[in-house]
Order: sequence, then structure tokens, then C-alpha cells
Amino acid sequence: LLVLQLPLSAQSPAPDTLITDLIFKIDSVTITGNHITDDDIILGELTFKPGEMIDSLILAYNKERIYSLQLFTKVSLDVAKQDGYNRLYINVSEGWYIYPLPYLYMHEKDINKLSFGAELKWFNFRGRNENIYMRAGFGYDPSYVLNYYIPYLSRKEEISFQSSLEYVTSKNRSIQADALFGDEFNYKTFKYLLGLGKRVNIFNKIDVYAGFSYLEAPRYVKGITASSSNIDRFGFAGARYTYDKRDLRQFPTDGNFFSAEYIYKGIGNSEISHHELTLDYRNYFNITGSLYAKYRLSTNQVFGDNIPYYDYAFLGTTEKIRGHFFSKREGKSIYTTSLEAYYIVFKDWHLEFDLPLIPKSLTSYRIGLAFQVFADAGIAKNPEDSFAWDQFSKGYGFGMTVLSLPYNVARIEVAFNERRVAQLILDFGIMF
Repeated sequence: LLVLQLPLSAQSPAPDTLITDLIFKIDSVTITGNHITDDDIILGELTFKPGEMIDSLILAYNKERIYSLQLFTKVSLDVAKQDGYNRLYINVSEGWYIYPLPYLYMHEKDINKLSFGAELKWFNFRGRNENIYMRAGFGYDPSYVLNYYIPYLSRKEEISFQSSLEYVTSKNRSIQADALFGDEFNYKTFKYLLGLGKRVNIFNKIDVYAGFSYLEAPRYVKGITASSSNIDRFGFAGARYTYDKRDLRQFPTDGNFFSAEYIYKGIGNSEISHHELTLDYRNYFNITGSLYAKYRLSTNQVFGDNIPYYDYAFLGTTEKIRGHFFSKREGKSIYTTSLEAYYIVFKDWHLEFDLPLIPKSLTSYRIGLAFQVFADAGIAKNPEDSFAWDQFSKGYGFGMTVLSLPYNVARIEVAFNERRVAQLILDFGIMF
């Protein structure tokens, strides 16, 4: 028996009345509060179906999975025994989904590399968890971007669709390329991408995509581009497999994550032919009480003929080693590892307040606070370089994380390198 969109009224149980370690069968599911979001978007995150046996730990895990949609400011899962049936009530509070905002972004998480402008984010378009994103950015790396994503283009077959169009004037990231060019320089890039995805089951997903890339350097220098001119034009295609069993993706405490992605670049251009492989594994687990731990192992490999410097693998840009947060290293491969222990002071405190003319969905937050200690290590290398431990960049430190869900996570950390030189890190989002 599956019941949807029924009012809770007097039948709704009091929140947080689940009995720990009690195993019971769920006979029906009722969803309320989703005035915009389709029921199947929420049901698609549940790891069980009516008629199956569950316990309170499974309910808590599924509550976090619904939060991971980043659509709701509040989620509750409560079970009531009514008329001899165990009825599950899922009550959600919708977030605010349309954001015309000033755009401010720190490239490479560096305050000296700021872009500014305007952006429009439209989440949960038509209630199907579709996302539309538009941006006009200036300053560091001026950009014009248009993205569209829908997780269920075909709901029955669970097929997703994405499209992306961007024009960017980007600073060259490669120190070696700057040296060859004789100065710092910019690339003008245009990229278009189309992709389809298939959710095999609740934890496994496969994506395939293809597109076209145009990249122009100010003048020709061998290695600055892959072709024999200052302009690279080529098609690309890729595939990605993702296994994701994390509970709350914005701040996981349980589960694991693995992704493998392969990209080929050079379709339609006989001068360009190289490949990229990325592997990423993460694990999250409880140590005792409110103390948790997580670790990550990842690598990015670039291989093929005549690889341009702009497609090298980099440390210090998207991949960071705390303690060497702003230091760059580059090569045809990078390897990183991180270990972190964190103590959660609280993570489910709901803050609500009323402001004149401001929608309540913008003044309701799930607040959390945690303290962490960490250690990172990583290396960027070419095939002929040493892989010895003393060649790795290493760092360690401590910090504090503040959650303001579903909107953001902020971190303040103090990190030390091998010589015990400290650096202060202010960042948004979790490290992994």
C-alpha cells in the first residue's frame, strides 16, 4: 500500500519518536510539505519500499539522503501505527529555488583571484529537481556560462540529461607554459557538452557525454597548444561511473564513494590525441559516539601523444594539499590522499526567523558545527619522476566546520607544511 500527498492532520506522529533498534515493516508512505517537488524525486532517494523491514537507523540514513537533494530546509521521517499498519510520514519544508544573485568566486580558492558579476540559479525547475544556471563573470577569468541538468529525462528508465555551453577567458595555470611563453597569458576557450546518464540503481550511476572544445592562445608556442597553430579545435567524449552510498553528501558521516572517469580528446583533429583517467575513492565511518573519520585516495592520469600544458594534472588548483594550499605542482599524473577525524558538536539544529517581505524558505536553516584534525599528502609527477614519499607535498592541521543547509558549508582551518609553517584557510564546502 503506497499513499502519497495525504495531509498529516491529527494522524501525524510527534517528531523524533522513533524507537532505537526496533525492527518493523513499513506498510505505507505519506509525503507532505512538497508543494513544488514531485513525490517521485523524494521516493527515489529511499533505500526501502513499502512491505520491507527497516529500523530507526535506516530511517535516519534515508533522512540524510533526502537532505542531500539540497531542496529542503527541513526533513522529518516519523512512523505511526494506525489501524494496524505502520505508516511512514515524510514531511519536508521546501527551500528557495530561484536565485538572481551577484556573482563572486575565488579561483583556486585564492582571494587574489576573484571573479565578479551576476548569476541566475534556478533549482528544482518544474519540481523535477531540474537545474538551470546562467552566469556572466568578469575580473579574473571572465566567463559566460549556461548549464541545464535534469536527473529524470525519462523517469521510468531513470535517464538523466545535461547540456553545457561556456565561453571563458582563462588564465594559464601551468608554470612551465608561462616560462615557455615568456610571460603570463590567457586562453580564450569555448566549450559545448551534451550528456546522458543512467541510474542503474539507487547507488550506481553511469554517465556518457560528448562535446566540442575551441581553445586559442595569444600566439603559437610548442606545448602551449596541442596542434601546430595557436588554436586547438577538437571533439571529446567521455564516460563516468559513480558509486555513492554516502548519507548526507554535503557533510557525510557514513558510507563510501567511488568514481571512475575516462575522457578522450582529439575527435576530428589528427594532430590531437590524448586521454584522461580520474579515480576517486572516499570512505566515511563512525569511531565512537560523535567522533567520525574519513579518508580519500585519488589520482588523475593524462596520457597520449603531444599533451599540451593546459591539460596537465595540477595540485594547487582544484586539488589542494592543506599546508601547501596555494602552491602549484604539475605533471602528467597526480596522486592525493587525505585522512580526517571530526567531532560533531551538533548537526541538526534548525534555525528559523521571520523578516518582513522575506520568504520563510530563505530564513530557515539546518545548522551544524564540527571540529576536525587532518593530514593530506600529494604528488604531481611525470612518468620518469620519482614516486618516493619524500617527493610528496604533505600537510596537517585542525579546524572548524559550520553547516548552513541546504545552502552552504564553511570551513576555517590552520594547516602546517613539513617545515611547520602555518597557513590560514577560509573555504566553502567540505574538503572531501
